Amino acid sequence: MLATVPVALAQQVALYPNPARTQVTVELPLGLRRQPATATLLDALGRVVHQQLLPPTLATHPLPLAELATGVYSLRLTPDQGTVVKKLAVE
Repeated sequence: MLATVPVALAQQVALYPNPARTQVTVELPLGLRRQPATATLLDALGRVVHQQLLPPTLATHPLPLAELATGVYSLRLTPDQGTVVKKLAVE
């Protein structure tokens, strides 16, 4: 079982714009920037369509979406404190 980040911290993770077209920005709160985090974008079938390491030195991280089909995706963030999952719509 994956550990989840405390709700208060998870709610501070921003994903914008949402819906997005060619790129989305992930903004991590200070409490989730102690160590690098992995951002994994999953399609509706749970397949990994993009994965990227997010360095702890930055608050915002762009993720490319230009190669993705229109649809709803899940963004799974795994910092050292646990897991955060956000929904992302791609137009």
